[in-house]
Amino acid sequence: MKFLLTASLCLSLCLSGAALSSQTREEAVMETMNQYVTSFQARDLDGVMASWGVPAEIVYGDVHATFNTREGLAAFYDEALQGLAPDYGHSELHGVSVKILSDQIALVGWEFTRHRTSGEAYSRASAMYKVKHGEDGWKMISMLTYDAEAYIPF
Repeated sequence: MKFLLTASLCLSLCLSGAALSSQTREEAVMETMNQYVTSFQARDLDGVMASWGVPAEIVYGDVHATFNTREGLAAFYDEALQGLAPDYGHSELHGVSVKILSDQIALVGWEFTRHRTSGEAYSRASAMYKVKHGEDGWKMISMLTYDAEAYIPF
């Protein structure tokens, strides 16, 4: 009886492990990106930071910043989240693309529209992210934001 219980437990653990490992790399990358978007929309700095690895690079408009510490990246995002329009409601993603380049590197691209709490759209852009796999899973290491019309699907 003890052997059957142990074998049953082992089979159960093996099957649940197989289910966990059946997640594709694309799905694992998107899990990180979804956490980022959800945290950004909630203005949750800790959640945003959980999506990032360092060193990290952010490029958009007149900004080209490289961060070698989590503290520097957190200070940047703290300011960015506080700088959102006071009535920022949510961001809507369009045309999401994921391209796995190797076991450790992926690209993610999307178009996004920012909406006010009233639902009115007030800003559109595209973004490209470099995502790297490490000990802590998939983490963003680079963000490039540019004109919505220049979106590059892959």
